Amino acid sequence: MRTNILNRKLTLLVLVIVVLIAACQAAPAPTDTPAAQATAAPPEVSPAPLANTSASTIQVSGAVRASVEADNFYIAPVTNDAETVIGTMLYLNRADNHIVFIRFPRNAPPGEYSITGGYTDGFDGTATTGNYIDQTRDAATQYAATGGTLTLTATGSAYSGSYTFTAQDDQTGLTVTVSGTFAGIEP
Repeated sequence: MRTNILNRKLTLLVLVIVVLIAACQAAPAPTDTPAAQATAAPPEVSPAPLANTSASTIQVSGAVRASVEADNFYIAPVTNDAETVIGTMLYLNRADNHIVFIRFPRNAPPGEYSITGGYTDGFDGTATTGNYIDQTRDAATQYAATGGTLTLTATGSAYSGSYTFTAQDDQTGLTVTVSGTFAGIEP
């Protein structure tokens, strides 16, 4: 009996030693490339397209590159004074860094609308305008649309559709192409 107990203790001791030896073995050296030696993507590479989702998206190429889902979005009336609604504004925003706003005629039915320019204080509700604001840099840059298309697939109680436009910064002359989708945004 005493031999049996000693054999069990000896077996347990050997097992503990084997586990400790295995745990003390050196880990293999990492094979990742150090950040200082990593190669940056070439500047002409476009952002990867987002997966097909129902989320509101913003994709930008050109002077700014971004491919993000908006985390703040809404549809709001545009007024020319305190009481008269003359248009509708689609607003998409990602973490206050990438902002898109498109203004279009009030009560616009589903269809395709030409984006003819950027934001103007003289918006009269008859045209469609678009803007992109890049706040990823210290001095925010506003790009005013020079042309493009807004496609509304649903309007009324919820708005869905897509947009694409080119836009230019008046200060630097730099241009971007902005596109994306939006779905089920309630006014």
